[in-house]
Amino acid sequence: MIATALVLVPIVLFVLLRWVAPAVDHIVAVPTRHFYIVSAACLIALGMAIVLSVAAVRSREPRTYFLAATYISLAAPFAVHGLMTPGQHFADGFYGSMSVSAQLSLVLGSVCIYMASRPLPPRLHRLISESFGPVMMATVLVAVAYILICLSFKGVLDWVPTGNERDGVTTMFGLDRSSVGWVLRLTLASIGVLSATDAALTFHRSFATTRSIATASVAISAALLAQSVFIQTFGVVWHYSWWIYHLSLFVAVMLPMAAISWLYARGSSLTEIVDSLLLTETLAKVTYSMPQVIDTLITSVEERDGHLEGHMRRVCHLSVAIADELAVGDTSVRAIGYASLLHDLGKLGMPPAILHKPGRLTDDEFAVLQEHPSRGFALVANIDALRIAAPAIRWHHERLDGTGYPDGLHGAEIPIEARVLAVADVWDALTSDRIYRSAMSTEDALRIVEAERGSKLDAACVDALFRVLSRERLLPAPVIPQTEILATAS
Repeated sequence: MIATALVLVPIVLFVLLRWVAPAVDHIVAVPTRHFYIVSAACLIALGMAIVLSVAAVRSREPRTYFLAATYISLAAPFAVHGLMTPGQHFADGFYGSMSVSAQLSLVLGSVCIYMASRPLPPRLHRLISESFGPVMMATVLVAVAYILICLSFKGVLDWVPTGNERDGVTTMFGLDRSSVGWVLRLTLASIGVLSATDAALTFHRSFATTRSIATASVAISAALLAQSVFIQTFGVVWHYSWWIYHLSLFVAVMLPMAAISWLYARGSSLTEIVDSLLLTETLAKVTYSMPQVIDTLITSVEERDGHLEGHMRRVCHLSVAIADELAVGDTSVRAIGYASLLHDLGKLGMPPAILHKPGRLTDDEFAVLQEHPSRGFALVANIDALRIAAPAIRWHHERLDGTGYPDGLHGAEIPIEARVLAVADVWDALTSDRIYRSAMSTEDALRIVEAERGSKLDAACVDALFRVLSRERLLPAPVIPQTEILATAS
């Protein structure tokens, strides 16, 4: 509530100055300060655009493209708004490109951040993915061309109605120019405010799940952008209330840049930071693209920790085989299949220094690592298509004697799905290479699992594991195609 109140300060101040106490809404006409404030905001937005463009090119993720396009849209037209300030470097008077560029910048930025916040329609997603390079290049070229045209031909946008015209001036169709301008302004403002507000709410929901400072900063940025659109539309040039949207926009572009810089300085990679921004909404696509999205998520985890390559698929194969041995119900088999595929999802966004540490973790580092079941649970618990798997994801590190984590459950408190997953996960972890040790022999792994049978690991699940391994000649299960795994789990 406190954060929301602080974020709403710009719009509250604007309403007070513009409509509640207009007598104190004085004129402050300082073109030089306007030029410097706008230039600073544009430079920061340009920095964000470059950072996110690099991330977009690396990931070829269409929504990362739209996130980059958000700040390209803010940087390019708004640069024209600043450069065309009357009396400054490029303008000896007032030109339409100054006011038109301001609204165009804010509305385009709002639409782009809205697109970045939501799962894209499959056709659009495929179109951008298949032509990513040309699309990104075209966006940059259009932005540069817009700046050059507006600066080279100062009156190029004077024909656009803005609503600021004096009475009696008509358009080429005989309509009142001021009225047409206000219709355009209100239409664009509605699109901008609704788009940016929806994006702010979406990123806020993502932050509630990921707890990433980058996600929080983008949520605030979108909220400030929505307010900037509103204030720019109804503000009067050079008044105190009008200056508010410039300061609001400056903060809107500065916060994400500061958050990303801080995370990067603390060891997070650019890809990890962007993942945290888009992860929750990527999961939402599961409702119409389950196999492809799960495969993408598994790949994301494996890319963060190379020693996990193939781990989740092997654990899924083994977990489903154990479940079949135990003759659990179809619902449990499905839950086990999905949970085993995503049980390490919570490791996304964790510090690389912990995931890749070759030696023993300190107590503090191990405490951070122990958060991954809870983080994975939080990521899937509110997704209808994956809710069935959430408990097993949260409790796959629980042990019968209560020594597990995160909740220290005992015995039958641990659901069967989590007990099955725990046995399969332990077996594959023992028989696979990890950064801190080489894979154990089958015989050594069997001795460890046998020692924990009935004390830490469920006896029936361990016995089922041994039967499965006997049929497979005591060898870890091979990696099999994603579609075959899902078919088995279903």
